[in-house]
Amino acid sequence: MAIELKQPRKNRPAWHKLTVSAVRALTGDAVEVTLAVPEHLRPAFDFKPGQHLTFQRVEPDGSEVRRSYSLASTPRELAERGTLRLGIRSIPKGSFSGYANRSLQPGDVLEVLPPLGHFCTDIRPDRHYGSVVAGSGITPIIAIATAALESGATVTLLYSNRTEDTTMFLPELRELERV
Repeated sequence: MAIELKQPRKNRPAWHKLTVSAVRALTGDAVEVTLAVPEHLRPAFDFKPGQHLTFQRVEPDGSEVRRSYSLASTPRELAERGTLRLGIRSIPKGSFSGYANRSLQPGDVLEVLPPLGHFCTDIRPDRHYGSVVAGSGITPIIAIATAALESGATVTLLYSNRTEDTTMFLPELRELERV
């Protein structure tokens, strides 16, 4: 008789339905999506700046698509407004990114996993943070930089983009520059 021993499964995060509260064009090929997080789900969606959300969507042909996008918001926004913001740049033949940029509207409901990822740091007011970033890579960095500045820390950011017209979160970056 053979007995197969398996490692106990860690609790897998559950999918939750979140409502899109806003979609804002950032550039000609990128949008900021804001999700409303109900009060009872806020503990599950607590996060560190730099983490991402994973979305699940069933395509018209029945296939399932999962994509992850970095959060641009800070934990303070979740606590005060109950919202999460993220940036999605459309890529050629991108199933979810194309859908988000062309069709996503306020009121739509998306299936979302709670925040995941290790591209984050503990924010401390006595530290100086520095980043070198290009293109859509600004999304997690804007969350980290904003949270760091909110805490009283200092930040140096070197950011490169093709043109000013393709710069995601340009107004927010200009505002951070004034802080």
